[in-house]
Amino acid sequence: MLLSCQAKEKSNSTYHDFKDPNGEIVGNLNVVKLNDDVFIELIITNTSGEELYRFSREGLFEKGNLDLKISSDDFYGYKIESLTDDYIDIYLLTNNGQNISDPVTVQYDFAGKYFKRLVMP
Repeated sequence: MLLSCQAKEKSNSTYHDFKDPNGEIVGNLNVVKLNDDVFIELIITNTSGEELYRFSREGLFEKGNLDLKISSDDFYGYKIESLTDDYIDIYLLTNNGQNISDPVTVQYDFAGKYFKRLVMP
């Protein structure tokens, strides 16, 4: 069964809290769902609501600046592989969810107080 991207639902509450080693919240993850497992958009904000990182149809954005462009022609959504106190592993889904990318890891930088994509060598 194919689901239309029109069936998205914006979350009014925090989906996940990111925390420092002392348990203090350093960021919140809010999502727009396609269904229970697939997300159209994920936005990480700080506790003041300022956008730190965003996964969307257009690509990945760090503080509003393009970090990684993706082809939106056959975009389907994102699926979370793992979610911890300080990072998220996520897959890009294309072709109605039939194709899956390598995982992308975005981790909190405690010194700089922002989220960044980890680039593997």
